[in-house]
Amino acid sequence: MNIRTGAVGALAAGVAVMTLLAGQAHAAPVLPTGGWNGDPDTGLGTAVFGHIGSNCALDKGSITAPSSGDRGKIWRYHKPVDSDRCENKGIKVKDDATDKAVSYDFTPKAGQANKYYLGWESRLSSTVDNHAIFQWKSYPEGLQNWPVVLKVVDGKLTLIHRTTATPVPVTLWQKDILPNDWNHIVLGLELSGDAGSGTIELWINGTKQTFSNGSTVWQARTWDTGNQPKWGLYGATAHEVNHDMDKLRVSTDYNDVKQQP
Repeated sequence: MNIRTGAVGALAAGVAVMTLLAGQAHAAPVLPTGGWNGDPDTGLGTAVFGHIGSNCALDKGSITAPSSGDRGKIWRYHKPVDSDRCENKGIKVKDDATDKAVSYDFTPKAGQANKYYLGWESRLSSTVDNHAIFQWKSYPEGLQNWPVVLKVVDGKLTLIHRTTATPVPVTLWQKDILPNDWNHIVLGLELSGDAGSGTIELWINGTKQTFSNGSTVWQARTWDTGNQPKWGLYGATAHEVNHDMDKLRVSTDYNDVKQQP
């Protein structure tokens, strides 16, 4: 046997093993079993979110976790008059490789589940028009900026999809809501940069909603660039508004986020 050839082969094999182990050690963090739990009762505070918008503090807004009777703690996004927003961006999950919390990457991956269900309960102190109570926001802006948004228009909770063609914003669904009423929301998103492969679904208070096209599933381009969920309140600058939220969940299984009896 050629000693030099054997040594080179052994070295190559060693490098391959080390590369494999490094890849395994740095595998992308995944959602925990049962999905992400963003409830304030976890005791983790706002550390469950990827980032808190600086506007909350700069404009004297706040994200707090007051107690609310039998619910325990809830999230309260307070947007004062003359402030245009108070929101959070993204969610954090545990990275087993470092044992630290990191922002979750929603980038669609081949061979993995790319359909997500985002569930939460929402209560607004005012139903004045706003720009958003939830955004599926692009980072950077990309072609769509926000492929999906939930907002209040004329006292109606309104789901809008932003396309890459005319008409750019398309209203998919609306429902009358009242100030200080709780509503349970589940948004289902099959993530794809192809308008023929992505889908949008919506459940309100446990009932799947029918969209303006008569279907319960809307085909759409749902992945733009680096999309992350943003909860809170954007717009209604001339008004003081509290957006209360509870039972925030994100999972690839609808049963993890659906309204509980």
